[in-house]
This record gives sequence, structure tokens and C-alpha cells, in this order.
Amino acid sequence: MVIGKKQIVTNGRAKAIDVAPVLRSSRTFLPARYVAEGLGFNVDWDPVNRIVICWPEGEPKPALKEVVRKAVEFNGKPEAVKKLESALGIVMEASKNDAGRWIYNMGAPYLPPEPARSEIIKNKDKSYICVDYDTSGYVWVNIRWASVVPDINTVTYDLSPIEKTLRAFFPGQEAKFPAIMAKAREIAEVCKKSNRFKRAGCVTFYLNGCEVTLSSMEFDFVSLDFKP
Repeated sequence: MVIGKKQIVTNGRAKAIDVAPVLRSSRTFLPARYVAEGLGFNVDWDPVNRIVICWPEGEPKPALKEVVRKAVEFNGKPEAVKKLESALGIVMEASKNDAGRWIYNMGAPYLPPEPARSEIIKNKDKSYICVDYDTSGYVWVNIRWASVVPDINTVTYDLSPIEKTLRAFFPGQEAKFPAIMAKAREIAEVCKKSNRFKRAGCVTFYLNGCEVTLSSMEFDFVSLDFKP
């Protein structure tokens, strides 16, 4: 498949498709149906339960009851986690150590395990995000730099995940977002310009009666945390 081209070639045979692969924010998005069919799977749609069903060619179609059970099990994620995934375009995983905790790109000592670690080091001139939903229900969104960078003045940070998170959790409070984002940039700049040796203090805002805190610690330019 070629970015922007409505065609798929499987074993040398070309076939027209109704949607082309796209490249957005350094990520490639492919039409799942055609990828599955190209790899030898049957694809069907259950409109009642709104479930896509894929199974290998030559094998019987899975029982819908079992498919629904697995879908319900998968969708057992807390609503806050689903919101984060939708807003940030990420997939969070259940922590292996803490029941009820969901994480994205979190790892010890300060970089996640492979293959995410290699990707972060490869793009060490740019910030990356860590997202955490802990057992007490707190949300953490951290704008972080790779720990291998000796001088973070060389790193370009992206604070858009903070605003995306705020929009997902606090609709109707948009008038307050510019002040929050301005403070987030101020905190990030203090950290960056001092090569992390200076940090601004924590700042708390109130959105719909919820405490929303900005801070900077460890390998974070700025962190957002709140309890929905």
C-alpha cells in the first residue's frame, strides 16, 4: 500500500480500494479491512453490536457470542482511560504490577521498554508523552524528554497533549484553557532554559470544581494531573 493511493497489491495482484492510507503526526493509518483481507482473513460487520469480526480464510466464522464476550472484556477500561486514548490517539495498557492502574509509555528507569525506548531515543530532539491513570483515579499527562539528552535546550517540546486532555475532560471550560496553557509553557520554559536545574512551583486551577495541577519534576518539562 502507498500513502495517498487507493490501491492494495497482494502477491503481485493490484486491487482498487475505497480509501487510501494516510500519514498523520508521523503515524501511518491503514484501512484495517483491506489489510486483514490482504493477509488472508475474512472480514464481517455486525451492525447490532457494532463489532468488526475477522477470522482466517478456510476456518469457520467465530460464534458471535464469544466475539461479544471478548469485546466486552476489552472495553472494561475505565471511562477516563477511554477518554485519554481517544483524545491523545494512544493505547493504554493495564499495569502488570498495580491492579486498576493503566499506563502509556511509562517505564523504568526513565524510558519505557523496547520498542518505544528506541523510538524515543531516535527522536530525542522532541518531547514525548507519558500517561498514567492510577489506582486512586488520578490522571497524569507528562511532557517528557529522553533521559539520554545532556542539554534539553536542544529539545523541542509539544504541549498540545495537555490541551487535548483538558478539552476531553472539561467541555464548556474552554475560556480557561489559554491561561492554563500559558502557565504550562512558562513552567516548561523555566525547566528548559536552565537545562532542568530550575523548576517552577506547582500551580492549581479549578475546572468545574475539579483541581487541575501543573508541575515539573524528574524528566518532565511539565505535568498535568487531576482526578476526574
